Amino acid sequence: MEGEVDKVELIYHHFKSAGSQILTRKTLLPIDLEAELTENKERELTSIVATKKSQDYLKKHGQQSEEKKNLQDLRPLNDNFIVEPSLKKVLTSLIPRQLHLMVYTALLDSNASEHAARMVAMQTATDNADELLRNLKLQYNKSRQAAITSELLDIVGGTVNN
Repeated sequence: MEGEVDKVELIYHHFKSAGSQILTRKTLLPIDLEAELTENKERELTSIVATKKSQDYLKKHGQQSEEKKNLQDLRPLNDNFIVEPSLKKVLTSLIPRQLHLMVYTALLDSNASEHAARMVAMQTATDNADELLRNLKLQYNKSRQAAITSELLDIVGGTVNN
């Protein structure tokens, strides 16, 4: 607020799934309203249709003439709003909360990503240990079988010293 810092960025691992974490770089300050509104969240405020999906459908297929007549009688959703207390007070209260939630979300994502990475690493280690154990058992059984075969050959060949 005092202008000492030009930009604040947060870099963290976003948890997508147990096998996938995405390194994410997000600008906290200054708040970029264009980046905050993605296409999925945008909604045309001049329409009375509430959802983005419905608006897209109507744009694609066109509205019926009867609906257009009804729409002219209705007021759009983006009327002039009265903000109480003042807009500055509301923003001064909401922006720190928004920043707190963004940092908290990043911490939760990082924590979940760390646990997922540990889980995958431990699963890989377990699989490698199982494979090593199978190889060692096979080697042990081959050595034991070779020793037994050698003893049998000695017995059959009569080379056993008594």
